[in-house]
This record gives sequence, structure tokens and C-alpha cells, in this order.
Amino acid sequence: MLDPLRFLSAHSLLNIESFVALAFLVALVVGSKSSAALPQVGSEVRHWPIFIGLAAGVFLVYWPVLGAPFLYDDYTHISDARKADWHSILAAFGPVEHPPGLFFRPFGFLVYWCNYLAAGPDPRLWHAVSLGFHAIDSCLVFSLCLNLRLGSTGSLGAALLFALTGAAVEPAAWIDARFDPMATGLVLASLLCCCRFLDSGRVGWVLGACLAGVAACTSKESAFCLPLLVACLWFFRPEDRQRLMMAFLAIGTVVGLVFMYRYWALGGLGGYRGAAGDSNIESFSIVRMLNAVLVRDWTILFFPVNWSGPVNFALAAMLCGTPVVLALSMWKTRVSRLVVVGSLAMTLCAALPVQHLLLIGVDLANTRYVYLLSVGWATLWGAVLAGLRGWRWPVMGWLIVLHLMIAQHNLRFWMDVSEEARHVCAAFGQAVASTGGTAVVSGLPQRKNGAVFLANGFPECVEMNAHLPEGRVSMFGTSNYVWNAATGRIEPVSGK
Repeated sequence: MLDPLRFLSAHSLLNIESFVALAFLVALVVGSKSSAALPQVGSEVRHWPIFIGLAAGVFLVYWPVLGAPFLYDDYTHISDARKADWHSILAAFGPVEHPPGLFFRPFGFLVYWCNYLAAGPDPRLWHAVSLGFHAIDSCLVFSLCLNLRLGSTGSLGAALLFALTGAAVEPAAWIDARFDPMATGLVLASLLCCCRFLDSGRVGWVLGACLAGVAACTSKESAFCLPLLVACLWFFRPEDRQRLMMAFLAIGTVVGLVFMYRYWALGGLGGYRGAAGDSNIESFSIVRMLNAVLVRDWTILFFPVNWSGPVNFALAAMLCGTPVVLALSMWKTRVSRLVVVGSLAMTLCAALPVQHLLLIGVDLANTRYVYLLSVGWATLWGAVLAGLRGWRWPVMGWLIVLHLMIAQHNLRFWMDVSEEARHVCAAFGQAVASTGGTAVVSGLPQRKNGAVFLANGFPECVEMNAHLPEGRVSMFGTSNYVWNAATGRIEPVSGK
């Protein structure tokens, strides 16, 4: 069957997606009601069946990932974890030996080491743990939405969309991207502790929120938005203003102290550095930031499609019909304007630490950066679904099927690229095994069709797939091998 989108370029499709997403958001804000009330949490909700269903759904959708090999930085981290001990883990807490450092993720690397002690070099077990993080996060999104008073149906819809969104393919399929699900889960745990404090007034819940916040901020830098997310709870529970202020001040103080410690440990802000020596986050551009935060991230959240290759007819038809579903949802829902603004605020606040990285292209590379943003987006849909009357289940069904199809489409690229990378490493290792000296390789591509490919972790990849010691392969010095994009192979440099 013919693809109804075949006449449009990938960039044209991205622009159309942007227009539809922003039009829906503007119409939703304008059409929301200041007096609309959301359903309260019902005592009839049974959590465990829903948790089991969400976890089963995640593993069912991403089942092919369990058979995928390691990829890119995975090889480096697995190799480092194999060599790690308590001394190296404690050293990750700083200070760095050569400031300024890149990242401060000591808790994340501690979890990596524990994962290696349990799984060894078996990629199936590593992938299973990554999918476990995503499943846990989906359950936490359900719990948070219940505590934000979105009702059982709205909370279930939000959790399902978070679990199945195509934007989650990268952190679910790529082991090295698990820092984002790990930090997001801890941020969600902290927000849930805050909600428990709002309900009970017990200070112990604030302590729990602070501890979860410390673990989150030492897992991934994106978690430093946590105090702002706590403040966003006011939109959902304005009557708890006094306790919310206490929680905000406590968590804000703790997160601020962690940031100061991080600055000392890294000898600066950290992050990747450009040719001029400045970090990416220091290269601030107001135009780029506004484009990323106000346009591109919403485009990716509503339409997380990897346009590196054509979509099938069924997905193309679903995408063409989605603007109608969005218009119907906006027209039929009765939702509180405070809740809509709160969901938008949660997404925008989560974007601030990574705003310089959110200009995601048509190949959907780096969608791990919108993983935490997906919480606010899912909460928005939870509110819309909770406010729908009559059309709730058809709309929810359409959205779930749409994002399930998008996830399967996106996952295909990651599966193909990971297998190709393994084949390239194995073939190269076998080719140079009988030669002498060190094979110095240049020109390896970082990405292919939106998935990470070969540029990082290549020596370790060759060792694990061809049993050639990683010391026999180097990425530095005068190269005697080079990547040939036309043949998809690593070939000897001409004349050598």
C-alpha cells in the first residue's frame, strides 16, 4: 500500500508535527476551565495489578532488546565496571584528577558496578535491568498521577503513554542511556515522598524526598530541576501551600548543596567541551534555548518518530489521523487550567538543565534527554483523559496504539544498528588478528539512523566480539585503517 506521507521530506514532517503539537497546547490552555475539578483518588484503585500490567507491557514491547548486543559506550562502561573496586567507586565522588571533569555521576556508576557484579558481561541481563528501570518509572508515574488527583483512569493512561512512548526507545534500548531512567525514577520517588508529606505532615517524608533527590542528582545532571518540580506540585494541590513551601525549601537547600559539591568535585560546571574549551552548557543562545524548550521538545514528545527511514502504511495513517484525535480531545475534555499549566510547567522545568541539548533532529538522536520531560507530558495527557466524557477510552486507545507503533518503528533502527556494530567489530578483529602491531582506526561514525554506532568503545567492542585484546586496537595516532561508508567496512589506508 502507498505511504500517504511519501511526498514530504523529513524536515517538512517535523515542521508539521511542531505546528500540530503547539496548536493543540495553545487550544488546550485557552479552552481549559478555571473552575473545572478533577476526580479525586478513589479507594477502589488496586495498585498491584496495574503495576504488574505496566511492567509486563514494557517487557512485551521491548522483548527484542534482550537479545541485542552491547553498543557504543556500553563496551567502555562494562570494561570499566569489570576493573572497578571500592577505591575506584569512592574516587568517583571527587575531586577529579584533571579538572574540569566531564560528569559527576558517582551513584550511577555505583549501580553500574553492582549490575556488573550480578550480570557480568551478559548483555541480556544488562538489558533486562534497563527495562526494569523503565517499568519501575512507569509505575511511579501512575502513583504520582494518583497523588496529583488525576483519577484512576487518567493516571493509568498517563502511565501507559509514558511506558510506550517512542521517545523512550533510546534509554530503553541503549544500556549507557540508563542514567536517565535511573535519575527519573529517583526524582519521581522524591516527588511521591513530597506528596506523602502533604498528606500526613510527617517530616520523615521530607527526609526521604531529600535522600532520593541526592541520589538522583548524583546519577544524572538533569535531576537538578527537582526543586522546580516540587514547586510545580502547587498547581495540582494549591490548598497544601504551607507544607509545600517547607518541602521546597528543604529539597532546594539539599540540591543546592549537592550542586556546590559537584562544582568542587569537577573543578567547574563540567560537561563536554568545544574547540574553544568552553562547555556546551556555557555556550548559551537564547534563540536556540527558546526553539528547543518551546518548540522542539513538544514536537518530539507528541510525535517521537524517527524519520531516518519510511514508516509503514498503518503508522502513516495513524499519524495522519492524530490531529483529528487531538482536536477532539481538546474540544471534549473539561480540565482545570491550573492542572494544564502545572503539567506544562513540569515539562518546561525538566527541560532547563538540558535545554542546550534539546534541538533533536529528524533521526530522533539523543531522545534520552526528553525522558524526564515525558513525565510532565504524560501528566498532561492524564489530566486530559480524566476530563474526557464519553470519548475517554477511544482517545486513550488511539494514543496507546499510535505510540506503540512508533516505538516499534524506532526500535527497529536500534536493533539493526547494534547488530551491524557487532558484525563490524567481529569482522575487523578477525581481519587484523594475524597482523602485527597496533591497528589504529579513524573515521568511525558516531551514529547511524539515529542510533549510536562505532566511534566510542570500539577497542572494547573488538575484544568482546572477536577476542582480540583491546590493546591491539587504538583510536589515536596515525591511522592505518579507516572507515569506508560506501562499503560499511573498516579498510586499510591506501599505501599502508
